[in-house]
Amino acid sequence: MSNLFNCLLIILLLSGCATVRGADVSSDELKVYEEELKVKSYQHKLKQVAHVNQIGYTLTRHIPKEDVKVNPRPFLGLFCLNPDPVINRHHKVTNQEGVVVIFTLPNTPVSAAGIVPGNIILAVNDKPTRHINHLNDIIDKLPFGEQAKVTVFRGGTKEDVMIMPEKLPINVRFLVIDDNMVNAAASVDTVFLTYGLLNFVKNDDEIASVVSHEIAHIARGHVKRKFGSSILREGIAAGLGITAGVLVPGIGGAVQVGINQIGGLFTRGFSRNLEREADYFSLKIMEHGPYDPEVTVQFHERFAVEIPHTMTKGYFKTHPSSSERTLRLRKTLDMIRSGVSWSEIEENL
Repeated sequence: MSNLFNCLLIILLLSGCATVRGADVSSDELKVYEEELKVKSYQHKLKQVAHVNQIGYTLTRHIPKEDVKVNPRPFLGLFCLNPDPVINRHHKVTNQEGVVVIFTLPNTPVSAAGIVPGNIILAVNDKPTRHINHLNDIIDKLPFGEQAKVTVFRGGTKEDVMIMPEKLPINVRFLVIDDNMVNAAASVDTVFLTYGLLNFVKNDDEIASVVSHEIAHIARGHVKRKFGSSILREGIAAGLGITAGVLVPGIGGAVQVGINQIGGLFTRGFSRNLEREADYFSLKIMEHGPYDPEVTVQFHERFAVEIPHTMTKGYFKTHPSSSERTLRLRKTLDMIRSGVSWSEIEENL
């Protein structure tokens, strides 16, 4: 009898649970919420990308001009994307012409001119900016020493703003790759960092230590010298991916680009001597700038400790093992501080 009672009780409990329903979520509610999440994701990632660019441009301004082997390019400080529903919603954009300013950095030509996120860049020197690629092409061809006329739509009106291009030692973009691996790479004019790397670093000095190494590869002409036209093609493909890819699912136009869009940039290695040269000049850039070059040595030691398999030679095909690199960085920094030039080091390689 007790067994029968227990069975009936279980059946009643189960049938009771079956009739209890959770709160209903309609498809319309879900769609609205997902759109909100896309905007929040965009805001989060945009903040990260802007921060990386701030560190990168701070470093480029401290590259000794005599250490650069590539031609400078004009820099206005415009960071823009094509109009997009999520981007427009965040920046409160209604105009669908031109490109949208997504962030600016302090002490750049555009910030001095009062251009702010949400402004629309319609043209530069009367050349329409129908697409972000058009804007980049126009800026690359601006002459130094002459003001550029930037046509801006803001506050419901169109106006022309005169901006003097800055002549940086090099003009490089800094982009973030949506991948969990801890790595960085460079094309002829772009430094790529992974989100895995950003999650691994602990402070701005560690980010600067990685970024300065990739900047050194570009400033010293290593990328084009080593890989030639193939890297140019990959750089162009990456650029197209940035404008046609996604920042978060559903967003067209991107501040980040998927790793599958940049081909072999993360798997190609420089020669041992080029790596040594990049280490030397990256530490020199750090020494000249506001970031602590000592952190570079500490960072690679932490890399070896926290990710032990990176001590295996060739784990990263683009770099030596972390243990070897830590020792070499320590010695290189001591040599820089002792006044040893790269030419002196190169003679003994």
